Amino acid sequence: MDLPWVTRTGREGYIAIPGERGNLEKMDPAQPSAPLLTAQRCWVQGRRIYLEINARRSVSFPASKYNALGNASQSELEKIQLVNAGRTVQWESLDEEITVDDVANNRFHHTPKTVAV
Repeated sequence: MDLPWVTRTGREGYIAIPGERGNLEKMDPAQPSAPLLTAQRCWVQGRRIYLEINARRSVSFPASKYNALGNASQSELEKIQLVNAGRTVQWESLDEEITVDDVANNRFHHTPKTVAV
């Protein structure tokens, strides 16, 4: 039996019920479909960024996936830190923040830096 899958459309989410073609139930947008991933540690090796998700899973990506990282010096690149309880990797001097969840799911786009209000 297939498990339900989730499709996100804007702020509303719908869940497709297997065996019920064309029958979509509205999901509560306040309830995320899965928890966001967090990293336990991060490091740079050469021009590659590594994130340790747990004891069995690490992910990495080349610095060239992001303009700010690709153009950064090696010493700037190595000023990496985890913030937001391990949900985000940040280079403060480069004004770059990347969510761990995006990297783990191969979504490479610039995350605007959050501003404290």
